[in-house]
Amino acid sequence: MKRLGEYPLEGKWQQTRREIKTSPKPDPTGIDRTFYLDLAERIVRTAVPWQDESGTVIDPYSGAESTSCTARFVGALGQLIKAGRCPDLVDVCLKSYEACLLRLDEVASAPEFWTKELMYAHEALKDKAPRQRRKQWELAWRNHRPRQCYRCIVEGATHNFLVFASAGEFLKHKQGLGGDLELIEEAIDHLCEDFTEYGMYRDPNDPMTYDIVVKQQLGLICSYGYSGRNLDRITEICRRGGLTSLFYQSTTGQMPFGGRSNQFHHCEGQFACLCESQARAYKQQGDLLTAGVFKRAARRAVKMTTPWIMDMEPFRHTKQGFDPKLMHGMDSWNGVPYGHYSVYGLLAASLFGTAWHLADETIDEVITPAEVGGYVFDLWPAFHKVFATCGGYHVEIDTRADHHEDATGLGRVHRNGIRPETALSGSISPSAHYELNQTFREQKNLAIGPAWLDDNGNERRLADFEDEIQDVSVNVIEETTKKVAFEIVYQGDFGQCRKITEKYDLSQTGLSYEVTSDDSSLPLFVTVPLIKTDGIEESRIEITNDGFSVKYRNCLYRVSAGAPTNATLSEDKPAANRNAVYLTGIFQTNRLNISLKAV
Repeated sequence: MKRLGEYPLEGKWQQTRREIKTSPKPDPTGIDRTFYLDLAERIVRTAVPWQDESGTVIDPYSGAESTSCTARFVGALGQLIKAGRCPDLVDVCLKSYEACLLRLDEVASAPEFWTKELMYAHEALKDKAPRQRRKQWELAWRNHRPRQCYRCIVEGATHNFLVFASAGEFLKHKQGLGGDLELIEEAIDHLCEDFTEYGMYRDPNDPMTYDIVVKQQLGLICSYGYSGRNLDRITEICRRGGLTSLFYQSTTGQMPFGGRSNQFHHCEGQFACLCESQARAYKQQGDLLTAGVFKRAARRAVKMTTPWIMDMEPFRHTKQGFDPKLMHGMDSWNGVPYGHYSVYGLLAASLFGTAWHLADETIDEVITPAEVGGYVFDLWPAFHKVFATCGGYHVEIDTRADHHEDATGLGRVHRNGIRPETALSGSISPSAHYELNQTFREQKNLAIGPAWLDDNGNERRLADFEDEIQDVSVNVIEETTKKVAFEIVYQGDFGQCRKITEKYDLSQTGLSYEVTSDDSSLPLFVTVPLIKTDGIEESRIEITNDGFSVKYRNCLYRVSAGAPTNATLSEDKPAANRNAVYLTGIFQTNRLNISLKAV
């Protein structure tokens, strides 16, 4: 059995608790748990016309059923019905529920992803169908043999597949429809071997999203009464993982970038479910302060999805405005597209519904670590990230990116109350495994960070390096609620140098950034992505005497050298990440000041 050791952020959490206790009471988020249902219903009602005559849900843009799409439609709608919403759609839900029951043995469809969703619907529908019909459902479940049809067992497709199997089997058990209890324990045994001391789950290549996916569902089964032999282990994992997630939540409420399945709204849905579960757990322990922190963190996360889910027509399932038919930013795995509009949109809806059922409205909101700030921490080598938050600003740095998704360097600069993509929400890699217009594949790796010319006159960027980075260290210089200052030292084979040092100062005035190398004769310049369009709104980029001014959606992004400088727009073609299209700004200097404000 793997031992987690000491929790590295324990002292930081205790210090943050003290800061929280003395902080002014924040303005309420202004939403209660009904907002979860509003989000879910917006998505589900959009999806109703996608149901065909058999009850299968067909993606409107790919023209085919995406794996788990129908089951997630059933799960989301079932939870709405159970909550008293969508009474006019009971027959619609019944039709898709029964369509899924006919296909429970399809190994290739990974039915372990379905079971939890179908259980949500079963609970909502069982009193709305004739007795004979219910008996047929129960017979189908009694004949269900997960060990013969779950891909995580039949094909050894383990990792996050295992937690879906565990959650589904536990909910079957709770509904009196069987449930393989030993399978649950075996799956959790495997899962627990892949958690770090931070309570973070390591799916292949360390995607941040799947860290939340796994611990959220472990927290879910605890909230629903799990009491098996792994209870103590997963309780501690969820405690650590929950606190770590509070620290890496952006000041905007958003979840981190990094890895596959990123920038979709289900990321905030997963986080909200985890937080609502943790809020309940802390309330039961009598710790109402921490319970309130988790409650508010959940609400801040889902509230930030509003512009894309509630304000765009049709809703967007990810954080951008491109026409969904373009499938911009949609994931692919081994060349096979996934994360389609339907399946990831409906996953978000199901999670919002789950959060409603988990939420305890007797808990009062308490200010969150992201709002208090004054901390920095690093994850190395697992997840290879540095997070820092202070004065309403938040940065995330990827210190050895997987170019299949991201680029190395400063990939996120956020400020509370400012659209997150205004400066940057995620770095840019032209070889990323998600859908992009081919034009954007002709761009270079791009983050906020240093560049230089090699001996042949070719441009190299820190963003270009991956396995060449041998070690990364973070030196904290100052860490208070007024200011956070730290250095990141990269060591490896960078061609013209062996060491690159970045210095960050973060406060309510913004970010001060400086970069140097161990070769003082190597002139460094700095690249900065500048948003051009999010697919709907165009920005206005102006070159000033000391840098750039970008006006975008009532926000102003300023990047300056602090003195007159030669700042130019690169001739590189526009680059794109999942959120937007960016131009490349070039500073012939090694230091910058960055600020964001509403205008």
